[in-house]
Amino acid sequence: MSRNNWLLASILMLLSGISLNVSAFELKLLTENSPPFNMSASGGNFARGDQVTGIATNVVREVCKKASISCEITLRFPWSRIYEQTLERSDYGIFSMARTPERASLFQWVGPIVKNKWIFLAKADSSITINKLDDAKNYIVGAYKGDAKEKFLTDRGFNLQTSLKDDRLAKKLEEGKIDLWAVSSLSGQMLAKELGITVKQVFAFGEIDLFIGLNKEIPTDVVSKMQKAVDELNKSGRIQEIQNSYFR
Repeated sequence: MSRNNWLLASILMLLSGISLNVSAFELKLLTENSPPFNMSASGGNFARGDQVTGIATNVVREVCKKASISCEITLRFPWSRIYEQTLERSDYGIFSMARTPERASLFQWVGPIVKNKWIFLAKADSSITINKLDDAKNYIVGAYKGDAKEKFLTDRGFNLQTSLKDDRLAKKLEEGKIDLWAVSSLSGQMLAKELGITVKQVFAFGEIDLFIGLNKEIPTDVVSKMQKAVDELNKSGRIQEIQNSYFR
């Protein structure tokens, strides 16, 4: 074999090995119970594999399939626990997560996989009117403990009542223990409907993209393949199609 042919064969073997390693890589993805983005079929706070459903979960499945990467999806509680697990374990990722300045350097990012609007919900018969964010400081506001909305509002001087479960906040709103519920638009209104609580949106205070956050040690070729898959699914309209399927 000539030197040039030997060199070409070596390069092809190397590239083949890289492809094999990406295909063989098993990614463990964690999420929380946050309908309609991520939820368990049983409604509980633990599920694995096909028992995890939701808009973002279905997008993530298609991303993994398109990127030819084996992904094991597990839903656990609480968010703070799975967040720390992802930071500590080299083959872990987490979704659906806002890419905040504080988090930006802690993960490798794939997305966006879904868009999310932050809103204040009040009881349907409430007379509360909010014209600007600071107006909400005059009321008792509840927020999910440990997520980006809590951080956003706390940084802006809000004194919040927090909970590890959004359904508890919905019930506090119904009982008059809080005046406003800071929540994602899709998940908040869906959860309120499931609980039989009539609510209304009184103010939107942000729109943010949600991502998959991957441990910093995950191979960059895995990250690149997943990002390419997201871009192609977005371009084809498939991600919007998945979201629309939940609201027909």
